[in-house]
Amino acid sequence: MKNIEIKFQLPSHQEILSYLNQHHDIDFLWSKEQTDIYFQIPRGRLKLRIQTNSDSQLIYYQRSNSPEARLSEYLISPVSDAGSLKIILEKALGVKTIVKKKRHLYQFRNVRIHIDEVHELGNFIEFESVLDEATDEETGRTNLHNLLKNLSSFSLTPVAESYADLIHK
Repeated sequence: MKNIEIKFQLPSHQEILSYLNQHHDIDFLWSKEQTDIYFQIPRGRLKLRIQTNSDSQLIYYQRSNSPEARLSEYLISPVSDAGSLKIILEKALGVKTIVKKKRHLYQFRNVRIHIDEVHELGNFIEFESVLDEATDEETGRTNLHNLLKNLSSFSLTPVAESYADLIHK
């Protein structure tokens, strides 16, 4: 699976949440507490996501660290026994870092909008333009560009690194 993603730091998440909630073509999907446990691997990133009111997930992804919109390739597998898998992965690979956050998820066309309140880091907004059979890369980039243009009045600081990399610094 692929998406085009870009992340920004926010001085505050309240104004942008208000904007998203008032925008008629942006849908609110859910809010969840999430804990992402990143494991040490030679390339890419591997994390076990444990979240409230949902199944856990094992997520592997590869992307460049760039403040620009970038292509990301990822695989997601549902996990029924996160506790056992966590122990196995800790012993086999070692833990790189743990990221705790509250995530609010919105959707605009094929673009997922994450408003994240990240413990120890602050507030962020991340856009993931999902590419699939219905949305090619050109359409995905256009949808992302249009959304970013509508949000240009907000103070957004581009971020190249993952939350794990930022915490690990």
